[in-house]
Amino acid sequence: MTNSPLISSEESSPELPPSIDFRVSFGSGPGTEVTGWPSKGGIYILTSCLGVELDFLELDRFRDTERPSTSDADSRSDEEAHCNRSEFQSPQQLFKYQGTYLSLLKWQVLILAIIVRQLGATWWDSEHEYNLSWLAYSKPTDSFIRVGWPAGGGVWVLKTTLEGASQKGAAMIQNAYSMEERCRVIEQVGGIFYANPKDCPDLDLP
Repeated sequence: MTNSPLISSEESSPELPPSIDFRVSFGSGPGTEVTGWPSKGGIYILTSCLGVELDFLELDRFRDTERPSTSDADSRSDEEAHCNRSEFQSPQQLFKYQGTYLSLLKWQVLILAIIVRQLGATWWDSEHEYNLSWLAYSKPTDSFIRVGWPAGGGVWVLKTTLEGASQKGAAMIQNAYSMEERCRVIEQVGGIFYANPKDCPDLDLP
C-alpha cells in the first residue's frame, strides 16, 4: 500500500517527530509502529502494531529494536532481489532457503524489505513525507486495513475506511491472542480471504 504527500511544502517544522532510528520503538500505545527501509528507497510504516503482529514479525514485544546497520548494502540488495524473484513464501520458508539458514543480518533484511508488507504496511517516498502526515488530522474516509495469515495458507484482509471499521467494530481484532484467532475475527467482521495472497490488491507483495 502506498501513500502520497499530504503537504507539498518541504519546510521543516518543530512539531515533526524526530528521525527514525528504531525499527520498533514503544511509546504510550496502544501498539507501536514498525518501520522498514526497502532497497527501492522510502520507508514502510506499519502502525498500531500489537503483540500478535510483533510475534509474526519475530520482533521483541518488550524492548525497542534498533534500525539495522546500513553498511552492508550489497547484502541488502542481493537478498531483496532474491525475495522479489521468488514466489510468495511464509516467514518460516523464507528463513530457510535451499536448506541453508540465512545469517541474522540477512534475516533482518528480509523482515525490513518483505515481511512488514504482509501486514499491510504503508510505503512512503521518504521519512520527511511520513513526518508531514503527522500534521494532518484523521478523516472518516481514511483507509483502514488489517491482515491475518492463517497457518494453512492464504490471507485474510479487512480493507475499509476508519468510519467503516468503527461500524464493524473492527477494534475487536486487537483482542486476538494469536494469528489464527486474529484471522477468525477478521472473517467475523467482514474480511475477505485470498487463497493466493498475490491476488489481494491491498498488499504490496513482491
